[in-house]
Amino acid sequence: MRLSDLHDSLLKDEEYRRAYAVEDLIHRVAERVNQLRTAQGLSQSELAELLGTKQPAISALEGGFANLTLRRLAECAYVLGCDPVGLTRPDSESRAAGLEQTRSAINELKWNEASVQLTAVWTGTMLTGKAA
Repeated sequence: MRLSDLHDSLLKDEEYRRAYAVEDLIHRVAERVNQLRTAQGLSQSELAELLGTKQPAISALEGGFANLTLRRLAECAYVLGCDPVGLTRPDSESRAAGLEQTRSAINELKWNEASVQLTAVWTGTMLTGKAA
């Protein structure tokens, strides 16, 4: 039996699914904190100083051994320049979410620009009595 087959069969058990979901989230947060910290050129000690804690706490966090409070998660996100949900997503998902937000903003700008153009045409028509 392959490991993936064993995992699939174990996922049928509610208790296993719950434990797996918790550990998966802890691992994703640990991995994202490490990725963001290193991408910004920060050492564990420097991140610890920014968060008002000690380096071993950051090591435990990145190792998946820290029991984070929501407050600490929010502080980490703020210091690392992302939203707290961004710490729970793998890097590729964070990029995809960021791309989706960018697309939405562009579409909103296009809609606003079209609205302004229509308003200008309508206003011009009202002022001159002629279509632009």
